[in-house]
Amino acid sequence: VSNAGMYDGASALAEAVMMGFRLTADKYRKETREAVVLAGAIHPEYAHTVKTYCETTGLKLVTVGAGEDGRVDQDALKQALNREVAVVATQSPNFFGVIEDVEAIVKATHDNEAMAVQLIAEPVSLSLLQTPAEAGIDICVGEGQAIGNHMFMGGPAFGFFASRKEYVRKMPGRIVSETTDRDGRRAFALALATREQHIRREKATSNICTNQALCALRALVQLAAWGKGG
Repeated sequence: VSNAGMYDGASALAEAVMMGFRLTADKYRKETREAVVLAGAIHPEYAHTVKTYCETTGLKLVTVGAGEDGRVDQDALKQALNREVAVVATQSPNFFGVIEDVEAIVKATHDNEAMAVQLIAEPVSLSLLQTPAEAGIDICVGEGQAIGNHMFMGGPAFGFFASRKEYVRKMPGRIVSETTDRDGRRAFALALATREQHIRREKATSNICTNQALCALRALVQLAAWGKGG
């Protein structure tokens, strides 16, 4: 399930981390899980955004460096994982352009009963690479500028955000669903709006409400032109 978009890839990653904490907090109520493991090869500006979110919410940020091959050091990752860790986030292809062993990262994460997040800074790469769903990722986010949008002198752009359907109630942002009107015609409406801040205020899943919808619409038109085959 995908939401209607985020501000950019960095905010999408930070919100994915927060969503992961909400999910593990609900599932393991008797445990205190207040740590996130971040791959060291994530884009530094994205990592800085996650750090800002963690500092303001009191969460602990742990960074795992890359090995000589430019990938996440698997031994260091396993050492960093414990019952305090709620989320593990990685980027593939990473900041160095290296394709991570996402399946290995997901396995180590799920063995620790934590949530696995994948950041994709270049979504067109998915035309060749294994999809996040195939690798077992729980939440997938990224920067969508490359799909149907110009560089716009550095902005604006949009972030995409998707997760497994069973996690939808913890997802930030607007969700649009398909239905029918009273005459049986196809229609669209906002769904699960009680998650959002205009209704729940400080108890909302996120403070994100309006987003870069025009840029997301441009991307949708581009994707429709490409078709399912890409």
